Parts: sequence; structure tokens; C-alpha cells
Amino acid sequence: MTEAKVSKDEPRPSNSLNIPLEKSTSSTRWIILVLACLMLVGSYYCFDIPAALKTQLDDYMGDPSDYEMRFGLLYTLYAAPNVILPFFGGVFVDKLGVRLSLLVFCSLITLGQLLFCVGVTIKSWPVIFIGRVFGFGGESFTVANSVLLAEWFKGRELAFAFGINLSVAKLGSVFNNMASPALTNSAGIIFALWFGTILCGFSLLCVLATMPIDKAMDERIEAQAQLLLAENQEKREKGEDCEDEEDDVSEEPEPGMNDVFKLEHIFWVLVVSCMVVYGCVLPFNNISSSLLLERDYFMEPPSECQLTDPYECQSETNPVSKVSTGYSILLTIVINHFIICLYLSISIERTT
Repeated sequence: MTEAKVSKDEPRPSNSLNIPLEKSTSSTRWIILVLACLMLVGSYYCFDIPAALKTQLDDYMGDPSDYEMRFGLLYTLYAAPNVILPFFGGVFVDKLGVRLSLLVFCSLITLGQLLFCVGVTIKSWPVIFIGRVFGFGGESFTVANSVLLAEWFKGRELAFAFGINLSVAKLGSVFNNMASPALTNSAGIIFALWFGTILCGFSLLCVLATMPIDKAMDERIEAQAQLLLAENQEKREKGEDCEDEEDDVSEEPEPGMNDVFKLEHIFWVLVVSCMVVYGCVLPFNNISSSLLLERDYFMEPPSECQLTDPYECQSETNPVSKVSTGYSILLTIVINHFIICLYLSISIERTT
């Protein structure tokens, strides 16, 4: 009985070759999701550092008369190349692969932040501007990150992965708005800026950790394909039936510049939607710190207000009333962001 069971189960390893090995069915995909989320934190953190330290940077650089122009130029130098380069970055990912693309773009971001910190340290605006220019790898890095997730997740899990990835990445911006001013007050603006470089280095380590995992999975898939091909060839020689799906699969044409004209109209609707949203949110975030300080902080308190704590205002009619410190607002933004991403994930799932 035991021998019969063994002989009955013997063909199973051979038949298992007919089940294609895919990244989307491997439990390793969750490790990739964690690494993909963490590798974006440094980029989002460093992008918003000037906005979080606008006033402190002005004081440290000697309060130049044209500071507002120079501050705006910090974001112009970052944004202008990233209007065009992500398109070519997508082609770069298709040509050279996602692993090399992630390494190149993340290295450019880290180098840019390094130059930015050096420029502030030596108080050199040209070096600061050069560092921001090297941030052109930021948006292309996001493109490569999305390609990585698309390879490891399929169907309903893909929308979930994109939502979680964006939420965790945006936490880098939230963390910057909270940590950079606190680090500046406690350890100085130089340390606050170099802390961003440390986070970029951490993102680079996440990329380096992702590369061997992704490569090993590709090698396993290729090895299985070769074994299946050899098995089918052996069956053909014996005159047995074999599955020829591998022979029937035609190679996908290489992507080209003309493919942009083949995109559906719904894609362009989404593009316009993103332009409107980012066009409202990002410019405000860049100047919000100084705007809110001038509007709310540099004001005379009510005559009946006795300031007993930096964050409290006590009077006879209002014994203890908390004034907004920004943390409740940030918490609300984070919660709403997760809700929006969850809603988008459910909506995409229902349409697929």
C-alpha cells in the first residue's frame, strides 16, 4: 500500500512544472511591498525639506533680500526636469530593467540631497541649486517603483499595493514637516538637513536589498521555463502529448515613443485630474509654513489670555483651551489619506 502511494505521487513534481511560477503568487511579494514602501520615504522626505525649514533656512543663509525668489527656484529646478524626464525614465525602465533603474534613480536622489546639504553647510547657493537639480531622479524613481509593484502584484492586490505604497511614501512628507523643525530647534539646521541624507541612504539600502530578491525570483522563473521546455521536448521525442503554451506565446513588441498616442482617453482624464490636484496642493505646501506663521503666530493674544504653556491659553471664561499646534491637522491628513487610498483600491477592484 505504501509503495502504491509513492508510485501514485511520483508524477506530481513533473506535473507541477506545468503550473507557471509567478511573482504574484509568491509570499516574497509582501517583503517586496515593504521594501518598495520604505525606499520612497527618503525621496518624499527630502523633497519637502525646504518647505518645512523655509524660515530657518532664510535666517541661516543671512536673510538675503531676494530669498523668496531663491526659495521658489529650489522647487523650480526640481520640478522643471521632472516634467519631461519621467517619460524617458519609463522608457529607461523598459530598456534596462527595473532593478538597475531603481539603483540609478535612487543614487541620483541621494547625491542631490548630499550636494544640497553641502551647499547649505558652506552657505553656497550655486551648490544648493545643483543639488536640487539632481533631484530629477525623484519622479522617475517613483515610476520604477510602480513597475516593480506591477511585476509582483496582479489583479485586486495591485490596487492594494499601490494604495499602501503611496500612503507610506506620503508619510515621509508628514514626518518631514514634524521632524525637521524639531531637529532644527534641538540640534541645528545642518543636522536636520543631513538627517534627510541619512534617510536617502536608508532608501538606497532598501533598493540594494530588493535587487537580489527580485533577481533570484527571475532566475527561478527562468529555470522553471527551461525545465518545462526540456520536458516538452522529451515528450515530443516519445510521441506523447505535451502542452505547447510556451511556443504559442508571442513576444511583446518593444515599447516606443509612438505608444503614447495609443493611450486611452481615460488615461488623459486621470492625467488632468492629477495636474489639478498637485497644482493646488504642492504649491501651497511649499509656502504654507511661512504663511501660517505670519498669519497665526506673530499676533497679539487676546487681552484676557494668560499664556501658561506654549500650547495653552487660559482665561476666566476659558480655563484651558488648546490652540492648534499642527499635530492634529497632520493626523487628520494622514487618516484621510489612508481612507482615500482605501476607497481607490476598492473602486479599482470593482472595475477589474
